[in-house]
Amino acid sequence: MKKLNDVPFIIHKEREKHRERFRLKHHKVGKDSDVMKRFYGITANQNAPIPIDENELNEIISRNYEIKHTSIVININASEDIEIKKLISILKASSLNYLPIYKDSDNWRDVTFIIFGNNPKEVDDFFKALPSNIKKGYLESRYLYYVNPMPLQLSERMRRKGEIMVWD
Repeated sequence: MKKLNDVPFIIHKEREKHRERFRLKHHKVGKDSDVMKRFYGITANQNAPIPIDENELNEIISRNYEIKHTSIVININASEDIEIKKLISILKASSLNYLPIYKDSDNWRDVTFIIFGNNPKEVDDFFKALPSNIKKGYLESRYLYYVNPMPLQLSERMRRKGEIMVWD
């Protein structure tokens, strides 16, 4: 039987396990791979997007779809960072949640956004308001995807408004 005095020790052990999982998944990157700085203007988090497999991604999607009830997929293969920044700022200004998924680690510009809303009309209205070069797409089936790293600070979390975070 656990005693009340053991609780701080148990909490400490859980924190250590969480920190170790974080260290294993996250690693610092070079200037060109720093998506947090390039697309979000966040300089404190220099971690690369983290790889997740198809099962993890399906779990994240199903969990958020149950909460929000409707979703849309937008593929964007941008030649310039400004196109992705513009879409992110539009998403942050809306009341929708989104999950950016990078397909490869070459230049991080081939991004799929899964956008979740509370009702289909809300999502359709959002899509109609987007620039005409942004089209509905699909999520390509593949073994490995990349998602944004976890925030390192509360201020970073607040700047990434609406983004669905992938927590361990």
